[in-house]
Amino acid sequence: LNCYLSPSLEPLRMVLDLHRCLSSSGGFIEPASLYIEHQSAASYLAMCRQHGPTQELRHRLPLADIAHSIAAATESEHLTIFALGSGDAQTEVRFTQLLQQQQRNLHLVLLDLSPPLLSIGLQHATAVLGDSPDVKVCGALVDFRQLPLLPDLDVQQRAGTFAAKRRPRVYCMLGDTLQSLDHELRFVQYSLGAEVGDFLVVDFVASRSTAGTAGTADAADPVFPAAYEEWLGGLLRRHCGSDLRIDFALTRSDHNAIPGSYSIDAVAVVQCKDQPPRRFSVYRWKRYDVARLVACLAQLQWELLTRRNYGVEAGSSATVLVLRKRAAT
Repeated sequence: LNCYLSPSLEPLRMVLDLHRCLSSSGGFIEPASLYIEHQSAASYLAMCRQHGPTQELRHRLPLADIAHSIAAATESEHLTIFALGSGDAQTEVRFTQLLQQQQRNLHLVLLDLSPPLLSIGLQHATAVLGDSPDVKVCGALVDFRQLPLLPDLDVQQRAGTFAAKRRPRVYCMLGDTLQSLDHELRFVQYSLGAEVGDFLVVDFVASRSTAGTAGTADAADPVFPAAYEEWLGGLLRRHCGSDLRIDFALTRSDHNAIPGSYSIDAVAVVQCKDQPPRRFSVYRWKRYDVARLVACLAQLQWELLTRRNYGVEAGSSATVLVLRKRAAT
């Protein structure tokens, strides 16, 4: 078996909760709920593969540099890669291949809350990596915010028996996974379960004040992306009815755990016939002050190894960090 199912996870209940929320007078849509249905997951994947800026950022992500940085910072030949919010796993599988070229024995664990996305990602990872004797692949249908509750998926197996030694871990939060968290620092401090010598790889978009580009730090992107409108609008119509009008607006919010950072919230105004308009917060893009994010993580014993700016999204710089957990002083 190569997939672990969390006994506490109830995808059907999540779908029903989503429907109740969208049938109400308005509310906040949990990020994970956007991918829980098969139709929504399919629309999301289509958007990712057809949306030019998203594809460009995927292509530019410096995975080779990331793999080299991690390989140079550890002597261990055995590593476990925890891909948090792995989605279709295209990026994570490519990263695993590059790390494998650094003469490493790897265990790739794909973690996602969406059954259709995890299935697609696991199929891709197994097809690409399944024949390699140096890579073991498994999936976990879990809420990655509950990592400490998982069984030991990464113990080293030798001669048919499990060794007690824990592999160094590489926690990957790629594809803007970080911005789905309500409190990034609390998650890193209490929910990763990281130990000294583990690695954290995270990508995000820098705030304009730290990206070195034109524009003001508090300027929200003026136009809601059409690709997102098709994906999110389809979700709303399935649950709110097809005979309605949906208007999307972008608003800025400064409520963020990282000083100097902010979010751009997408609010859908749903207008049904003979009913008052309803407002739903359906998505958000976060913009991080890089220096302050690095400083906050350093206070949690995460040492910066590598920082790379690799692309531009809406006038802001896409950035990836590689950090290593150090002992408290």
